[in-house]
Amino acid sequence: MSRHLVPLELAQLPTPPTPQAGYVAVYAGADGRLCRAVPGGAAGPVSPWRHTLLPGDVTVPADKNYADVLGLHVDVEPGLHQVQGVLTLTAVAPVRIATGAQLLGPTASVAIDTWLHYLGGISEMHPAFYYGSLLSDLWYWLQPGQSFQARFTGTLNVAEPGTLSVQAGGIPETSTWPFDAEFEVYEWQVDGGEVAHTDTVPQSGGGAAQITPDGVAETVTFRRQMPAVPGYQYQAGAWLWADEPWADAGIVVRWHDGNGDILREDSAAGAIEAGVWVQRVLNVAAPDGAVDAYLEVRMGGTPPSSAVLYVDDVTWAGFGGTVRVSAGSFLAAAPM
Repeated sequence: MSRHLVPLELAQLPTPPTPQAGYVAVYAGADGRLCRAVPGGAAGPVSPWRHTLLPGDVTVPADKNYADVLGLHVDVEPGLHQVQGVLTLTAVAPVRIATGAQLLGPTASVAIDTWLHYLGGISEMHPAFYYGSLLSDLWYWLQPGQSFQARFTGTLNVAEPGTLSVQAGGIPETSTWPFDAEFEVYEWQVDGGEVAHTDTVPQSGGGAAQITPDGVAETVTFRRQMPAVPGYQYQAGAWLWADEPWADAGIVVRWHDGNGDILREDSAAGAIEAGVWVQRVLNVAAPDGAVDAYLEVRMGGTPPSSAVLYVDDVTWAGFGGTVRVSAGSFLAAAPM
């Protein structure tokens, strides 16, 4: 038995048909190209998918800004397009990062039903109703080394020729101790004195830490251990208030290696007036070999017990991290 292929002949239509809900119409357009139409009047030529695939990992900065994921972009022409994309993002930083992804299109594009969702096991979806270049965005808090998957799906109406692209990035989390609650004070260690919670002179909020020297120790410290990554930039800050003037008060960061040995000590200290809140801020990079850091509020010069120091709104932030977009992430679009 022989088989004969019979070509499918379609009459050219001067205007697109309007299929009923739930159907797609395939027809020959006035220019002779194979076209399809969807309910609602959107129509365009049938075309193969255009896509890009990352052959290797790409990193973008986690410094409060989004940056282009190099290699993930698709050129699009005016008309209706289907869009698909998958990105696997990993936080590479010393602290939690609000890690995000954005889908951008040509100017005046409209995301009709483009969605972003994440964490395959979670069904939560994020619809996009943006107009302009930003079509969808999504962010998720990641611990250091943790990953999540962002997926783009939906329909895009392109008004002008341009490029569909993806950006990623992150915002590092700042650790803050406002000492509004009493338990926050006792998460810190004190040497050379005693610590208590007070609500009499807070710099902000409802409380502060009160450090009373024992009058014997040459140095009084109020400290907390924090993780550190060599080469990363850190910012430490604290607000201080003293009952009497003192010549040596401020913040200190002591960097330790894996054996507990001190690698380096950085400080922002000096004289402090009585009865006035003053902020100390220290910006410094972690040295090679650093594993952790001791963030300290320190008084030197053997302060007497009358030289009470109040501490409030201590902050610690790590910068210089990246968001890694894994190989195999892709972006694709096809005219409809």
